[in-house]
Amino acid sequence: MKTILLPTDFSNNSWNTIYYAIKMFESQACHFILLNTYKVSTINVARPMTSTANRHLYDAAKQSSHEELAEMQRRLQGSLHNDQHTFETYSKYDSVRAGVASVLAEKDIDLVIMGTKGATGAKEVFLGSNTVKVIKHIRSCPVLVVPNHYEFTKLKKIVFPTDFTHFFNRSELLPMMETLKEHQARLHIFHVAQTLGLNEEQEYNKAVLKKHLAPVDFEFHKVDIKTTVTNAIEEFSEAINADMIALVHYQHTFLEKITQEPVVKKVAFHTEIPLMVLPELEN
Repeated sequence: MKTILLPTDFSNNSWNTIYYAIKMFESQACHFILLNTYKVSTINVARPMTSTANRHLYDAAKQSSHEELAEMQRRLQGSLHNDQHTFETYSKYDSVRAGVASVLAEKDIDLVIMGTKGATGAKEVFLGSNTVKVIKHIRSCPVLVVPNHYEFTKLKKIVFPTDFTHFFNRSELLPMMETLKEHQARLHIFHVAQTLGLNEEQEYNKAVLKKHLAPVDFEFHKVDIKTTVTNAIEEFSEAINADMIALVHYQHTFLEKITQEPVVKKVAFHTEIPLMVLPELEN
C-alpha cells in the first residue's frame, strides 16, 4: 500500500489535486494523508500565546482546520468511495513547508502531491508559492505538482529532461518507473543539447539509464535550445502531447550552472501538465 501526502487549504485548487491523485491511483491500494497547516497572521507576536486574544484566535483557527478536514474526509469516503483507498487527517499549526517536513519525519511517505496556480512575470521575484517552497526544501521524497484546473487523463507519455551529466541512481528513478509501469506509459527522454555530442561520462550515464529503463517503454530525443531550457521542455512536451514531466532535482545541475536558470523551479511555476520532481539520492 502506498502512503501519499496531500497538503490542502480546502480551495478548489487543492480539491482538484486530490481528485487527480485519487484517479491516478484508482487501481492501487493507497493510504492518503490529508494535511492542513494554518497560521494566525493577526496574532500579536509581542504577546505570549497564552494571552486571551491570541489564544482565542489560535483556538478558532485550530477548530476550523479540524472541522474542515473532517468534512473533507467524510466527502472523500462517501462520494469517492474506493475499497482500496483509506484516509487520515493531520492538522498542524505551522507553515506548509514545515508541516510537510514534519509529516515526512513521522510517516513513511511515498509521494507528496500538491497543486499550484503558477506564476507569471514579476510574481517570480517573490519567495514563490507554497508548492515551490516544498520542492526547494524537501529532498527526501518525490513531489508531484498538479497545475490548477488540470484534470486527470490516462498517462500515455512522460517527458524526462536530462543532460546526462549525472549518474542515474536506480532508486531515485523508482517513482517514475512505477508510474510508467502502472499506466503502461511511454517515457520520452529529452536531451537538452548543449554541445555537438556527448562526452565519455555522458555516454556512460546514458548507458546506465538505458539499463535502468529496460523494463519500460522509452525513446530518446535530442533538442537544441532556442531560448531557455524551461521553454524547450515546455515546447517539446506540448509538441508530443505529453501527460507529465519528470525531473530529478539535483543540488547543482549542469544546466543551471551554464544557463543561470533554476530549471525545476521555473518548470514548476509554468508547467501546464503535472510535474514529478524526483529527489537526488546518494549513489
